[in-house]
Amino acid sequence: MKPRKRKVPKSCPFQLGSRVRIYSLFDHHDYQQGRTYFVADIDDDDCTLCAQDELGKVGCWIRWVDCVIINGIGWDWLKDQLSPEARDLLSAFDGLDLLQLRDDVSVALVAEIRSLKEGILSQTTKTKANTTQS
Repeated sequence: MKPRKRKVPKSCPFQLGSRVRIYSLFDHHDYQQGRTYFVADIDDDDCTLCAQDELGKVGCWIRWVDCVIINGIGWDWLKDQLSPEARDLLSAFDGLDLLQLRDDVSVALVAEIRSLKEGILSQTTKTKANTTQS
């Protein structure tokens, strides 16, 4: 019988206490995607870690590949530098990199536009008229 090759664990890219952001989701954990946590425990055998939030709550085991280490200036630092008005404005968006208005905010903004149907039809008519005359 041929001996089984044992999988050699990778070297962990994280250290205890380092800040990580959860960027990928999978089943059976209680982290929120995009939030920052601190590494609380590391398991080199199955390439997972446990992390705690700013309140000290430690989550379940999560794979290393679902986390990214945070170095330098990030949202946690930036939000403390911004005015409450700027934070309120940014809270209307989803995401961190390519900001996109949240659906509920978009719907509320569209609902505030008076005569939206008439405005769209008017602009469409003007555009068609300009195109036809050219």
